[in-house]
Amino acid sequence: MEVSVRTSQLSAMGTDRVIVWCGLVIQSPHYAVASLGYIPEEGGGVYCSRWCYGSPAHKYGLRATIWLVEVNGEPTRTLDDFLRVVERLGNRESVRLKTISINTKPKVFTLKTDYHYWPTVELRREGWDWKYVEHPVAA
Repeated sequence: MEVSVRTSQLSAMGTDRVIVWCGLVIQSPHYAVASLGYIPEEGGGVYCSRWCYGSPAHKYGLRATIWLVEVNGEPTRTLDDFLRVVERLGNRESVRLKTISINTKPKVFTLKTDYHYWPTVELRREGWDWKYVEHPVAA
């Protein structure tokens, strides 16, 4: 018997990069999530591990333990894919998000960005330090 198994590389260091966008805390799936054995068929996606009270994400009903697999119809397989898409969005712009929950249920949300109070920021580990980066808003 032959069995094919898809694998993905996991860091022993844990989370090394986090993006906060519209109140969602987004990262690559961490080890505990990956060990559950479910990665969306769309090719992964970025994982929402938390959300912030009072944020656009909270206002429009998004919560933690979901994968964001598309933003405005564009696939977001990696954090870089996600940033490329959201950096083109303006303030107060409506955005369509395709999500897949941890129990494999797809759902589409629409939210309106609020970059005045909820800018796109990134925390990235560089060696033993963390670097804070605020990403620009489209004009």
